[in-house]
Amino acid sequence: MTSTGALRVVGVSGSLSSPSRTTTLVEAILASIGRATDAVTHLISVSELAPQFVGALSRKNLPAEVEGELQRIETADLLVVSTPVYRASYTGLFKHVWDLVGQDALIDTRCC
Repeated sequence: MTSTGALRVVGVSGSLSSPSRTTTLVEAILASIGRATDAVTHLISVSELAPQFVGALSRKNLPAEVEGELQRIETADLLVVSTPVYRASYTGLFKHVWDLVGQDALIDTRCC
């Protein structure tokens, strides 16, 4: 929770296209949570972030903006995560984001 006690809710859209039904869904869920609570919401779109992290093999190779987004994921109280399915799996860039998240960072984080 933030210093004001507000829930930190981070949405992650794994869609690689824009516009995207997946991103629209995550935005709608975040907006609904925002209307119902005093939560602080933030959307991370893999398609927008991808050019900055696609070649990184570890966090030490990331630009500050990507590191900041990973920290938002790691410090969220609630994650809203959605990705389209291609050939019976999630996108590779979506997986790459989660590969960069700290191994124990999501303990006790709620996810939907």
